[in-house]
Amino acid sequence: MKTTAQILTELELAIGFDRTAEHDLIDDVNEAGRELVNTHGWSWRNGAQRILHTVAGQDWIAMPDDYGDEPAIVAIDGSPVSIVQREDMLRQRYPAGGQVANQYGWFVCPLTYGQDPDSTGLPTPRLELDRAPATAGPVFAMVYKRCWRELSEDDPERRPNIRIEFLKPLLHKARANAMRREGLVAVAELELSLIHIS
Repeated sequence: MKTTAQILTELELAIGFDRTAEHDLIDDVNEAGRELVNTHGWSWRNGAQRILHTVAGQDWIAMPDDYGDEPAIVAIDGSPVSIVQREDMLRQRYPAGGQVANQYGWFVCPLTYGQDPDSTGLPTPRLELDRAPATAGPVFAMVYKRCWRELSEDDPERRPNIRIEFLKPLLHKARANAMRREGLVAVAELELSLIHIS
């Protein structure tokens, strides 16, 4: 699989024209990746697995950068885990009448967005916990549906999280995006006609 740097070099050579100053090819690649991966229910997106580590004193865990949807979560130590909606999470954190919150199992909410301390400003998915654990360590195992993981020129060795047979369609789509952005609509349509995925 090609690296980000190799993809950008190939895209630069394939386009063969000077771009406008504000045109960044990495945007074309990421847009193509999101369209190619996230808008289709490809079976290879299913079954991604991660171990999630808690941070002492923090009541949330950052989700993997390719987290898409449909999580199944278990506690490594066998404690019960209930996936709940945001409103139910608030009830667990702030029980009526000052009752002690659940200390024997976990209530988790995977559909929330917050700012990570190292965030670039974009909302990032995180798993909210019903309490802040006292210690750090591996607590949960999660299986989920992956999505496109953004590429960046700051990480030139990163590879797209797609199957190898999707690389050529990704490059065609990225070239079409770049050409459309430069006003070459007819050439962009020709590039799109070259995409064949089954």
